[in-house]
Amino acid sequence: MRKDQHHRNARWGVRARLNIAFAFILLVPSLLIGYFSYQTARSNVERQLGEAANESVRLLNHTINQMLQAKKQEVEFLAGYIQAGTIKDGNVPAIRAMMARFQETQPMLERTYIGTEMGIFIKWPMTQMAKGYDPRQRPWYRDAVSQPGKTVITSPYIAASSKNMVVTIARMTKDGKGVVGMDVSLKKLADITRQMKIGQHGYAFITDKEGNVIVHPLYESGKKLSDVTWLQPVLQTASGETEVVVEGEEREIVHVTNEDTGWKIGGTMLKQEVDNAANPVLYTTIVVILITTIVGAVLVYILVSSMTSRLRRLMIGADKIKEGDLREHIQAKTDDEFGQLGHSFNRMNESLRDIVTHMNDTAEHLAASSEELSSSSDQTKAASRRITDIVHRVVTEYKSQEEQVAITSDTVKEMATAVQHIAVHAGNVSDSAVRTSDLSGEGRQAIETVSQKMNGIYETVRQLDKKMEVLDNRSREIGSIVAFINEISEQTNLLSLNAAIEAARAGEHGRGFAVVADEVRKLASQTGEASHRIAQEIYSIQREIQDTVEAMKQGATEVEDGIHTVAFAGESFSEIAKAIQEVTGQMQEISASSEQMAASTEDVVAAMNCIAEITSENKLSLQNISQATDEQLSSMEKISTSSHSLAHLADQMQQQLRRFKL
Repeated sequence: MRKDQHHRNARWGVRARLNIAFAFILLVPSLLIGYFSYQTARSNVERQLGEAANESVRLLNHTINQMLQAKKQEVEFLAGYIQAGTIKDGNVPAIRAMMARFQETQPMLERTYIGTEMGIFIKWPMTQMAKGYDPRQRPWYRDAVSQPGKTVITSPYIAASSKNMVVTIARMTKDGKGVVGMDVSLKKLADITRQMKIGQHGYAFITDKEGNVIVHPLYESGKKLSDVTWLQPVLQTASGETEVVVEGEEREIVHVTNEDTGWKIGGTMLKQEVDNAANPVLYTTIVVILITTIVGAVLVYILVSSMTSRLRRLMIGADKIKEGDLREHIQAKTDDEFGQLGHSFNRMNESLRDIVTHMNDTAEHLAASSEELSSSSDQTKAASRRITDIVHRVVTEYKSQEEQVAITSDTVKEMATAVQHIAVHAGNVSDSAVRTSDLSGEGRQAIETVSQKMNGIYETVRQLDKKMEVLDNRSREIGSIVAFINEISEQTNLLSLNAAIEAARAGEHGRGFAVVADEVRKLASQTGEASHRIAQEIYSIQREIQDTVEAMKQGATEVEDGIHTVAFAGESFSEIAKAIQEVTGQMQEISASSEQMAASTEDVVAAMNCIAEITSENKLSLQNISQATDEQLSSMEKISTSSHSLAHLADQMQQQLRRFKL
């Protein structure tokens, strides 16, 4: 699972993220610029075509107004000039001549005519009319009569003679007796309309208000289009813009309604032209995007490769440090962030190398001190065992001496009894005196032996006390070393924390750096814990050493007291020996001095009791010394165990430090 996660992280590493970021930076703005450029060009083209269509429609409407307005003025002139009520057969030629001259100056006029209320119809040019033709029944006449004082315009129609689309403009004469009319050809208007181009494939058209074609490039003039779907919005509204489908093509129609005639004047533009006009912008944008993307991709590849190669060198160095190889050095040739990170990496590596070197030296010193402590504790333990054996032997000898003192005491008591019968047993008393003298000599020798051994014990205890002081000083030095190691571990932990903070600031660039800092922090924590355990062991050793020192001091005091007691016992034995010698010398006087002998015997009994008490006290003192030496031996065994444990911890620390290659 961790391997899959590692592969996923590798797929989304710094290179992939930088490539995605730069691709986003390159493509998104280019695509947005291209899109908005295309849309802007398309909108401009569409707006220009719309303006062209509106301008064409407006211009065409203005042309129609000018044309019809001029013809209306001409009709009004004729209607005001000709008096229909005065027309007679005699003046008809003159009226035709006037119409001929007028029409010669107006090429758009196909016919000029007048109809009277009497049914007279005069026209120019002269053509054959249908039999029974009555102008009063024609629409133009009726419309003009129904609207006196106004000029009327009929719906366009195809003239029978010229086959052109024409429109009739008529007005009642001033005297109200007839109507003057003109057939105005729309051929020029049709030519103007057909010449108008809106875009490449757009055109203008004109229909009357019923939907009949006046001018249209796709339909013949006069064709009825009122049922055509695309024309319905044009017929139903006065003006506007409408999107329709004409002959399978999407078009936009701009139209207006002529106020005088009600004609629908429209301009169409092909929607495809907008796309065709904007496509070059699109193609140019695509080419620019491709070129920009290729050039940017090359630059991004160079930049990303440079960045990732330097990151890879840092990662390789971090992996080596994680494996314990502190010989790695990063070549930081630039002053940018990567160069600064490389310098920081090298400084951290140097700091770690110094710390590990110092810790290695400290661990070696600690191991040597631990070995010396172990050796000293072993020697002290051996000396303590020897002291214990000596004390045990002295106690055994004191038990034997106590038995001898008890025997002597019994003998003295028997001697006291025998004194009562001194007269009878004088010989026995002499023998007892001799035996007592021998025993006192042996007791004096035993006292001297005890005194010598007690002096030896005292000297041994003093030497042991000195060694314990040395051992206490060594333990204090080891405690100082452990405290220094603890400070180093705390400093290492602080450095690893600072390194982790710097790695967090660097983000993904410092991720491997953070792993190394975490490993260093763990090692510092383990070192701190080991030094803490060592400090606890040293503290326990120091307490036990202090207890041992106190016990040794107490033993020395008790040994010194025992020496004084033994000396006192020796003096007592000397006095006993002198007394026995006096008894032996005066055995000849025993018979005469029985009372003095009894008194002397009582002194001997008292002295023997004192000797018994002194011997008992010496035995208790030696037992206390034996107990103290046993406790000292136990403490030394604990010290030896702790020193071996300290040496083992120092060895473990050295093994941990051997992981690092300096």
